Amino acid sequence: MTDRPATRRGLLGSAAALLALPGAVPLAAPPRAPFDAFLDDLAAEARRAGIPADTVARAFDGLAPDPRVIDLDRRQPEGRLSFAAYRDRVVSGERIATGRERRGAHAALLARMRRTYGVSERVLVAIWGIESSFGRVTGDYDIVRALATLAHDGRRRELFTRELLSALRVLERTPLQ
Repeated sequence: MTDRPATRRGLLGSAAALLALPGAVPLAAPPRAPFDAFLDDLAAEARRAGIPADTVARAFDGLAPDPRVIDLDRRQPEGRLSFAAYRDRVVSGERIATGRERRGAHAALLARMRRTYGVSERVLVAIWGIESSFGRVTGDYDIVRALATLAHDGRRRELFTRELLSALRVLERTPLQ
């Protein structure tokens, strides 16, 4: 025997054994920062990224999390359906025909996007068709609120923070209405 502290495996095993005892209370997940404090940190990050303070203030004014966005994010059909069921749900003859027509009509733009981003025209058109039915369905969610909610949720914080900063850059270039 040595005088060294218990090994990591020993500590984890002991903790698991304690949690398995009848009546044991599971450890809670670490608390998330309150939404307002999270927004303050996000605002500082946006300003460090060169987004003007007035754009950030305009976007974050009165912002509150949207629990429905979290619920919808966790129920995405791509994660719940088999590929065959998902394909049958989203791919139709009409969508394919529209995709072919749109690919031809926007060939030059799609080719530029392929060169710039390395994504084939077929993939771009497929995503366009699936996500927005070629621009017919644009949604009715406040994008800043939705992205801030998803970033605060933490499951994919880095992704949604990056997307939120991109949305703020768009707002920076958008005149007030």
